Amino acid sequence: LFRLLNLIFTASALGVAIHAQLEEREAGVEGVLGSSTAVTIVFAPLTLCHVMIAIYLEYFGRPLGLWRTSAKLALTLVEVIFVCLWSSALSLAVDNYLTTPLRCAPRHATSWWSDQPRTPNPLSLDPDPADIGVGSSVCDLQAALISLVLVGLCSYCISLVISLFRIFERV
Repeated sequence: LFRLLNLIFTASALGVAIHAQLEEREAGVEGVLGSSTAVTIVFAPLTLCHVMIAIYLEYFGRPLGLWRTSAKLALTLVEVIFVCLWSSALSLAVDNYLTTPLRCAPRHATSWWSDQPRTPNPLSLDPDPADIGVGSSVCDLQAALISLVLVGLCSYCISLVISLFRIFERV
């Protein structure tokens, strides 16, 4: 169940990241959100492959109790690596949300660590009011990306705990 949830939320995060990149490109402000969308686009296909392989191995392969100890540990190590990757993606997404020139976060949410003046919003320089909606849309997509990555990371952590429990139960 948690692997299936991870599969769903990872695919959704990939879709949101791609959509956010396309919105930035259409508005002419590529990269204004930072690199969190690019990191998600890189990590998500790897994760989708890993989750599908893990589902196949766990449900259609030999039972975990019959695996060699080195294979069990390799599976767990790969899980830990993906937890670390998605933790960094979550951290980067939150940082990009708080520090983007689009001013996604309110001033009081970001003023505690810096007294530096805020950078100008690149979309507010254009008098077209439709561009302000694009900035809001990109911010909403970034917030959705944070939520999806957080839930995906939690499901990955739960899967890791279950895998560890199954290994220790057998040992």
